[in-house]
Amino acid sequence: MESAEIERLAARVRASARDGGLIETAQVKLIGLDEVREAAGARWPRMREYVREGSIKIIASRLGPEDAVVGCGDGFLVVFADAAGEHTRRRCAEINDALIAFYLGEDALSALRAEIRQESASAAQLAGLVATTAKPKREAPRRNELMLGRFWPLWSPHRHAIAAHLCAPAINIDGTPSRMGYAPEFLDKAAHRNNDYLDLDLCLLEQACAASERPQTAPIGVSVHSTTMQSRSARKHYLDHVAANAGPAQGRIFITIAEIVPGTPLISLSEWSNALKHTFGRVALDLHHTDRALTAIASAGVWAAGYHLPFAQNGSSGSLRDALNHVHTWCQVLRRQSVLPIVHGFTHQAFFDLASYSDLWLASGEALWPSLRDPSEAAARRSARQAVA
Repeated sequence: MESAEIERLAARVRASARDGGLIETAQVKLIGLDEVREAAGARWPRMREYVREGSIKIIASRLGPEDAVVGCGDGFLVVFADAAGEHTRRRCAEINDALIAFYLGEDALSALRAEIRQESASAAQLAGLVATTAKPKREAPRRNELMLGRFWPLWSPHRHAIAAHLCAPAINIDGTPSRMGYAPEFLDKAAHRNNDYLDLDLCLLEQACAASERPQTAPIGVSVHSTTMQSRSARKHYLDHVAANAGPAQGRIFITIAEIVPGTPLISLSEWSNALKHTFGRVALDLHHTDRALTAIASAGVWAAGYHLPFAQNGSSGSLRDALNHVHTWCQVLRRQSVLPIVHGFTHQAFFDLASYSDLWLASGEALWPSLRDPSEAAARRSARQAVA
């Protein structure tokens, strides 16, 4: 909520309290949001902002300089400075017509309609709203119920335990998660066919932030695709969403920039990392296994870096030796820069046991540490095992 709107609302309450009069208000409730949300799918976080911002602009354009409009649940509260009932009714009718025209003009929003209830309220009735609304410095987090990501356990060889859970998308085969990732072709081609993952990233962010606010032992991480950070408009939209949602989780959540194409300029990685570090204390890079620009990766200001294993881990002894040397080289180069190595995609326990001797910091793999729909499932499973024991 804009502080100017809050101050105008507070001024109306104070003036009414002095005069002992009533305040003319209108509650604007949006009807049909569930239908629009279901149809929007992954596009809902972005569409929700469009609906909210567009509705507020339309309402505000039909208000006087002393009137106020603030978000309130699934709608808005309008407070009028003019106490004349007929004037308020006419203004409400204008707002209703304008909102209907806005929603009908957009195919995706045609199911929406506004329900406006006009009423006169005392200063005492609105004082509580002003008191509770004026205190927060940022808006309450906006969340959705879409669970498009999985929580991937990150195993720590040093602690011999799950150290964190990373909220990231799954590439599914036969309807079950096979590995973490956005684009199935990225491991082979080191390129992206789809360059727009913003909607998915917004959903993952809300999912991870909601999980990080629940009591648990392991930290929560979230992935954001490199193309989201590469596009200036997408990056701004994502960072605005971070500001609205990650506040309560600040300091308890880390972020990974996923599927970074080899050859991405180091200055770009630094720019992305610095932008994210305003909220997330720890930023990691998910690079391609063919990337050779590792020797100066620490200058990007990142906490950790790594890649996804691209090869079968049950091949010939020669190929396994090369694979282990590859892991070892990455770990050595990163460790010399005080960057923690993370390797994803382990499928065989024996290969992981050998790779862990290379001072690997964190590891993941669906076959060894199955992903979860909710990180609290891990604690429930541990409790069940302890009860049986």
